[in-house]
Amino acid sequence: MQKQHIVARADTIQDVRRLADDFCQHHYQNVLIVLDLDLTLVKPIHPAVSFASLEKYRETFEDLIKDFSNEQTDELFNIALGGAPIMGMEPETLETFHYFSAAGANLLGLTASLSGRLFYHERFETFRLQQCAALGFQFPHICSSPDFSLDLPPFRGNKPVYYHGIIFANGVRHATTKGDVLTFFLEKEGMTPEKIIFVDDIKENVDSVSERLSQKYAALPHLSLEYTRCQADPYISSEKDFENYWRHYAALIEPVAKKN
Repeated sequence: MQKQHIVARADTIQDVRRLADDFCQHHYQNVLIVLDLDLTLVKPIHPAVSFASLEKYRETFEDLIKDFSNEQTDELFNIALGGAPIMGMEPETLETFHYFSAAGANLLGLTASLSGRLFYHERFETFRLQQCAALGFQFPHICSSPDFSLDLPPFRGNKPVYYHGIIFANGVRHATTKGDVLTFFLEKEGMTPEKIIFVDDIKENVDSVSERLSQKYAALPHLSLEYTRCQADPYISSEKDFENYWRHYAALIEPVAKKN
């Protein structure tokens, strides 16, 4: 008998596809595949946001945000990660996305991206949706309404939202986890997939989704994958370029939001 609840590691997008094929036995009808966006499907073109750069220049970055609140830090990551030009995470990422779609799976985005107004974006969701669609990552409409909020605790005055195939969890630096958001969404929409596959680059998100699905849907088989490709990304910026990049986006916050 197949194990019902699996947490595993996938180092490449080919690993994601192989593990998903094994889990579903190549039968994707009524399977819900939930995909993170940043550093899973897409990544910023600028190397200052790579895992290697952030690790190498950790002290520089921590000094830059030392006076920022959690809200301000979330805003900085959102505009620097999702607000900058992006590309596919791997050359085969888009092909794998379309492979799952063509096989009959229901695809759902689940990103920590903030909802609502963010700097010069009236609705950050609209910008992120258009940004991903321009690269070919177009999520299907799997709900009766294309745009609605989820009645979960607000952050920055906004709640998580479902927007045209993508759930915007509205930050992760507060009490609401991706596991909370996904299970609330499934309950609200009355969705009953036969299996769920979740893919994210952050281990805490993978664990929270697996734990909440196990608690709320004990009989539902699910595969939660920690996708680690970003940790092996060889791109690294110079220290000067790194500092200039992050200071550019931090300056958007400082005039109105930085603490005295």
